[in-house]
Amino acid sequence: MLHPLNTGVSYGTATLLGYNKSKCGCLPLTAYLISGGRCSKSCAFCPRGNMINKGSMLSRISWPEYEFKETAERIKRAFEAKKLQRACFQTVYENSQSEKTSSLIRELKGMCSIPVSVSAGAVSEETAKKYIDAGAEFISIPIDCASERLFSSIKKASYRSTMDILVRNAERFPGRIRTHIIAGLGETEEEMADFLTEMHKRGIGTGLFAFTPIKGTEMKDCPPPEMAYYRKLQLASWLMEKGFGGLISIKEGLIFFSEKIYGLEELEKEKGKRFMTSGCPGCNRPSYNERPGQTPHKHPEMPDGQKSEEALRLALSGNTGKKQ
Repeated sequence: MLHPLNTGVSYGTATLLGYNKSKCGCLPLTAYLISGGRCSKSCAFCPRGNMINKGSMLSRISWPEYEFKETAERIKRAFEAKKLQRACFQTVYENSQSEKTSSLIRELKGMCSIPVSVSAGAVSEETAKKYIDAGAEFISIPIDCASERLFSSIKKASYRSTMDILVRNAERFPGRIRTHIIAGLGETEEEMADFLTEMHKRGIGTGLFAFTPIKGTEMKDCPPPEMAYYRKLQLASWLMEKGFGGLISIKEGLIFFSEKIYGLEELEKEKGKRFMTSGCPGCNRPSYNERPGQTPHKHPEMPDGQKSEEALRLALSGNTGKKQ
């Protein structure tokens, strides 16, 4: 378990803050921190609470531990130098975790004005308010699995109860609540499209992730999502945010788009952004799902014209090749 005065720091963040001398092709724009040690939950895809991996990872990223006061000083300097745009606390299910996280947020916000987000799990409205009062701008309550039929076996929790917590928080704190969803956990395209549509209607921002198989987890042998499927979801989510949800339709589990939207000048101005990392402002999560050199499911930087056109071609392709 982490010492209360320490916090885990993602490897890329540690590089940006000068804790190591590794070379990264793309550095994070958000300082990613973990508040808490071992997670008491046992999600089928996550190594954080897994006995084999000893809870040392999140996705494929390692999180070395550093003294928080020193880390906060380095975040302050990086923010003032415009190398960072945000700090994000990833919390785990652990007794008294909300008090620890609130304390860390207050300490960081007392040192600089960097925007702060919290990925907090299925927290109560009281806990969400505690984080907001401490200085958090956004609270993310991850749903992760879009399929109600698979939720209990993957998340080891109730889909309805978790959704109820998310919706109640969003109603109480409008514009402040977000969620995470992972593509490739066995959901159908229709289930994912319906979920994204529901979140958009309720004003809940969505961070889209790609499933990453990790050794030692229950889903270690499952494949990541096909790129065409993920590109389709990226485009659908981006279009909903831009107000073009009415031009998206679902038929036999596939997502279709009206071709006419691509000629609109407004959309062409942001050609590459539709395939970049989705999440809070400043969130780019480099190398979170793939090793450096692999084609990323989400681009941490603006993709060039060729990469953007290839991503769009995949997004507009018909069937992704197989049913999830």
